[in-house]
Amino acid sequence: MGIMGFFAKSFAGAYLIWVNGERFVYIYTRIMVFIAGVSIILFTLTITGFIEVPDLLHVRGVPDFSSIGIYIDSAALPKRNIGMFWEPGAFAGYILLVFLLNLGNIKQQIVQHKLAFLILFIALLTTFSTTGYILLFFMVVYVGFCASKSKILSTIFLVVPILLFSYHIYNQEDFLKEKIVGQYTHSIDMDGDYDPSRLGALLFDVHYIKKHLLIGNGLHERTRFADHPWLWGDNRPGHGNGFSNFWASMGLLGLLSWGVPVFKSLPFKKMDRMVFILLILLLLQGEQYLNFSLFLGLPLLNYGQNMIRK
Repeated sequence: MGIMGFFAKSFAGAYLIWVNGERFVYIYTRIMVFIAGVSIILFTLTITGFIEVPDLLHVRGVPDFSSIGIYIDSAALPKRNIGMFWEPGAFAGYILLVFLLNLGNIKQQIVQHKLAFLILFIALLTTFSTTGYILLFFMVVYVGFCASKSKILSTIFLVVPILLFSYHIYNQEDFLKEKIVGQYTHSIDMDGDYDPSRLGALLFDVHYIKKHLLIGNGLHERTRFADHPWLWGDNRPGHGNGFSNFWASMGLLGLLSWGVPVFKSLPFKKMDRMVFILLILLLLQGEQYLNFSLFLGLPLLNYGQNMIRK
């Protein structure tokens, strides 16, 4: 069933891009701007106490969520915007994907659609996502570097202030510093045992990556966690690293069979494509995006209907 589900989600993602063709990026951007705009309004109203989100779409086993579909309010994360997704980091990732899909002409897009990108930027900030903030920083540095005529001056006058600002935020904002340092310390203490955090899951998966480097260990728990049978069933509390999990499951060949077509299909110059892949891999460190159709369909991003038929 796991393999069937994987193929179904992959074909769903391919079909989604196939039917939209070259308009896919434009449509996805508009959808995310709408979702982000709604989330900003409702998030502001909920944290100020003006309204309470009714639980119209109750999820069994998730008592902390109140969902109306387009927006979810989480009692466990009362001061973070999770939009319509399962956690703030996931929402940040889908917002960042808008910036990444427009990376080839991001400066022009921002100039032409200032309000739309301002809404996305504000929504991203309200997620308070560590991964989201770090990737946004890298993206701003890269775009600013490419936009400057003098590469040396752009490095000095853009990168240095942003580094100083980021260092200040890292030290002043507890949610960044404590989370990064805490996860690192806990992961080291686990000494390779299972830990669902980003770094902990990565260190744990190294064992299975080495075990079957090329072909992976499959999706079934009896092979995926063959050497840790106590993790079978409902005993495993999630998995925090989408990159290492996909590699450990599908192998290096599976990872390359997804990543190489994505690289080739992007309608960007080579440097932009390389940065896109790098940031996507960094994005996967925080969430299981390759469990979902949208990311699985990315290899067909620049292939129109005629190419797919061929």
